[in-house]
Amino acid sequence: MMVGTRKRASYDRFGIIFLAALLGSPVAWAQAASGVGIAGAPSSGPRGEAFVKGGSFRMGSDYGGADERPARQVSVRDFYIMRTEVTQADYESLTGSNPSEFKDGAHPVERVGWYDAVAYANALSVRDGLQPAYAIDGTSVSCDFDASGWRLPTEAEWEYAARGGLARRGYAYAGGDDPARVSWYGGDSGGSTGPVGTKAPNELGLYDMSGNVYEWCWDWYGSYVGQGLADPRGPAAGDRRSRRGGCYLFNEEYLRPSYRSYEKPEAAFPITGFRLARRP
Repeated sequence: MMVGTRKRASYDRFGIIFLAALLGSPVAWAQAASGVGIAGAPSSGPRGEAFVKGGSFRMGSDYGGADERPARQVSVRDFYIMRTEVTQADYESLTGSNPSEFKDGAHPVERVGWYDAVAYANALSVRDGLQPAYAIDGTSVSCDFDASGWRLPTEAEWEYAARGGLARRGYAYAGGDDPARVSWYGGDSGGSTGPVGTKAPNELGLYDMSGNVYEWCWDWYGSYVGQGLADPRGPAAGDRRSRRGGCYLFNEEYLRPSYRSYEKPEAAFPITGFRLARRP
């Protein structure tokens, strides 16, 4: 069975070993280094989402895949992002359904398409008393980035957060150089998703930015263009949406923060989930 872009053939259920003891957390250091919790910006929102202080960074890689090049300098403004991927329990409590292959409330929801993710974002915004970010008319979706509600992160926001924002230390993966410490991936997952938040976090206290499931982003997938861009949001149109982060099936090459993937927005595979962001 073929699943997603750059696919591997099979996925088998296996028992997941819970990683109970994290080998230290850089969260407190990250808050001090990045300015989280100062200048009137709380370190966490009402759902525990992480505040990410905006800044500039080098997006992409001159040594990765062709679609990661050329690396370019971009900037993003302040935003909040969920510390974990949306779980099956989260998704089912709001939608009344759980489409996931690997049923466990503590695991990330998967088998959700891009359209499912934006619909969930709007529904969560309504429940939280926020202004929905999306105008949805069938498969036509537009985003008001100034709205207070939940939305998918852009690729630039996602990569900036995965790298650790202003607190980044230049790790190979989101949170460290040892993939087994920071991610559920092909080397340790046993062919299944894992419970969210049980591997080590990155510098901003974000979990599973490398591995577990691919995460939908807002952008249409396309080539990088331009330098010095502020809040880039990808091409104006396309036929595939971007995904980031690698997943439980694949090796460490797919876990790099700059690694890019894509899929048709209606595609719902057991390697793809999402987390949400919003403006402060």
